[in-house]
Amino acid sequence: MKDNKNKTQTRRNPLLWVFVLLLFAIPLGTLKAQDTSTDPNEELDTIIPFSQSMKNYILPLDKSFINTGLLADMAFPYVSLTSFDGQTDTLVTFRQWKQMHRQMYLSQVSDTNALIVPEKLKQMTREFKNRGIIPIALMNLKYNRFKPYAIDSNLIVFSEGKFYDVPGRTESPYFEERLFAATVYQDKVYSGRVTFRIDDHFFLCNTMESVSMVEIDFADGRGYRSYSMSNLLNNDVTVSYRQAGTKVITIRMTLSDQTVLQTKTRFKRGREKTKDVEFSRSSSNAVLSLRE
Repeated sequence: MKDNKNKTQTRRNPLLWVFVLLLFAIPLGTLKAQDTSTDPNEELDTIIPFSQSMKNYILPLDKSFINTGLLADMAFPYVSLTSFDGQTDTLVTFRQWKQMHRQMYLSQVSDTNALIVPEKLKQMTREFKNRGIIPIALMNLKYNRFKPYAIDSNLIVFSEGKFYDVPGRTESPYFEERLFAATVYQDKVYSGRVTFRIDDHFFLCNTMESVSMVEIDFADGRGYRSYSMSNLLNNDVTVSYRQAGTKVITIRMTLSDQTVLQTKTRFKRGREKTKDVEFSRSSSNAVLSLRE
């Protein structure tokens, strides 16, 4: 009985077999490379062959049923998106945000590339940094994912390495979910006076929802500041931090239907680099030593 139960549970997730097949098809060296990243700020490089194979697997499906344009199952789930739905209190790290962005980018079911390329944000961050501006990146994305019972309920079939729609089905084979997550696009700053900006390139949104208000607590002791979207996007906000340490920024977005979405992120305000001057005399010469 136990074996039959396990087989039934396995069949209820149609993608489990797909994941297993794809993982066996990926060279071991590629997988090993994912786990040995030494840069804590660099997102894990989502397995591109996995996404390419998934794109081929879903090729026969009618994409109009994937109404968000994003199918999360297309990208290898290094970061679980369900923990960042705007309703939980999960804190988003810089690395997690970048990985989720890459997963969403690879989840696009069409070739229109509606989402900005991750490497483009990295390039723009350097440009902002040269101007003394630290971007805040925010994702408010709706996405689809397969219902785990889609095959058992005859909503889709998996045949000869591909998924197919079932004509006349009574419900969609996809769930629709939300990803709401923000990050300071630099994990550490040294100045006590920081200029932030949510540039429209760093606001990733695929919904037509109307936003009533955005509130941000910059963790500077002043509490929440309220903004309209028009006042917030592409405008600088300068914040002063008297003390060094980890700062947790909280963003709340209120939609016109009174839905409140919340996300938290952190960055470290390091001690400002100062120069202590020491004078030491050697014979009759004064030697100037500079220490940071």
